[in-house]
Amino acid sequence: MGIPTTLFYALVVFSLIWEISQAIHPPYGKVKIVKGKCKYKNRLVADGASLRFENPCQSWTCDVRSRSFAILPCGIIANPMNCPVFKGTGPYPSCCYEVNCTGTDQSEDTWFYNK
Repeated sequence: MGIPTTLFYALVVFSLIWEISQAIHPPYGKVKIVKGKCKYKNRLVADGASLRFENPCQSWTCDVRSRSFAILPCGIIANPMNCPVFKGTGPYPSCCYEVNCTGTDQSEDTWFYNK
């Protein structure tokens, strides 16, 4: 395996680790507090409240006491049987991608050996 291929695989592995870490530990950041609410991107979010959006497909949660703000995106989905994937509709989490394996052979052989 050559150096470019090795670097490519290293980048892929790093990207996957980063994506998984973001799914396990959501990104938090300091936020401006205005009248007991978090202000982010010109929107006010009440303390302890969450705003759910469809575009971008995220949930925003405010914690005034710790002066932090959580942005939760969709997580990574597993699709070992290569079933059709579709984007949901509606506010988070309904807008996240989903796997539809209806009518697909879901036997153990398919899962582990992927015939």
